[in-house]
Amino acid sequence: MIYLFIAIIGASLLYLIFKIFEIKGVHAEAGIMVNYITATICAAVVAGGTPVNFINTNSSAELISCVCLGVGFSLTFTLIGAVTRLLGVAGATIISRMSLVIPAGYSIIYFGEKLSMLKGAGILIALLAIYFTVKSEDETVKKKYGISSILIPILAFIGVGLTDLFMKYVERNYFHPVMDLNFATLLYAAAFCGATVLFFINSRRFGEFLKTKTLVWGILLGVANYGCLYFFLKALTSGLDGSVIFPLNSVGIVIVSTTVSVLFFKEKLNLSNSVGMALAIVSILLIAYS
Repeated sequence: MIYLFIAIIGASLLYLIFKIFEIKGVHAEAGIMVNYITATICAAVVAGGTPVNFINTNSSAELISCVCLGVGFSLTFTLIGAVTRLLGVAGATIISRMSLVIPAGYSIIYFGEKLSMLKGAGILIALLAIYFTVKSEDETVKKKYGISSILIPILAFIGVGLTDLFMKYVERNYFHPVMDLNFATLLYAAAFCGATVLFFINSRRFGEFLKTKTLVWGILLGVANYGCLYFFLKALTSGLDGSVIFPLNSVGIVIVSTTVSVLFFKEKLNLSNSVGMALAIVSILLIAYS
């Protein structure tokens, strides 16, 4: 259980550091680049620094899937950072955690899993949680960003859900990350490449990459990024049932990140925020129990 607790703390830190990016004026894309360099180094050190063995022992289809997954990580990470600026830590956490309805829906359609009343209710409640979360946006934010204030959370929800779904596809058809830590090294390296492309497309402020605040907070984000993955995978191999780990992880991240954001960043939860968070927790538990 200690591994799961550390994984929850690490994942919660991701959202909180994105909030610090906003407070400290850290360029998001530059910080994400530093984050993935750091995560790649951490993964290589833990795996023994032998990603070449992983490349040599897997087919081109497996490697392409790994690279695509890494690029997906960088895209969704950038979107989550944008959602944090729009909706705060609580909103970004709820939007990303509710994306579990996408792999759940896919399992029902593609694998023919039975749609029980509990799972159906969980999916509907998840959509309501997203509605109340987006609805909670401050009016000044809506005026400043216009339609983007609605599109970005929706894109983040879809992006995280599709990335999770593709991760499950890779695990089912090729390999399991738990069994090969070199997988994470290549995954983060691919994510760094994707983040680099996004940075150069969206910004010409190349000096941002070398600023002290970008390096410091980007490195901390990268350590938290790899740490939550590593300890979550350790939790999966600790003997705990996956049906217990996944819902506890999601609920824990929502509660911890929201609590810390209220205590330390003075984020205020209005009625819509509170309803969204409560519905998110209920949705996760219903889908897990079903």
